[in-house]
Amino acid sequence: MRYVRFLAMGMALSRVSLVVPRHRLSTYGRRAFAVAGPITFNALPDELRDPTVNTTTFRRLLKTLFFSSYLHV
Repeated sequence: MRYVRFLAMGMALSRVSLVVPRHRLSTYGRRAFAVAGPITFNALPDELRDPTVNTTTFRRLLKTLFFSSYLHV
């Protein structure tokens, strides 16, 4: 898994973004798992992309995000 760490204002930030590979086909390229996975991960809030979050906390935060986005629709 290739990822990039960002630095903001001279401080190390725990924001991690995955590198999205280039795709050639406009019909299937964006739907390929290798492309859609990093795009979806990069769209998550910063507290979910924190590499120090364990799986239990990640699941709890993800469920909270899904339910709150469902209720706001």
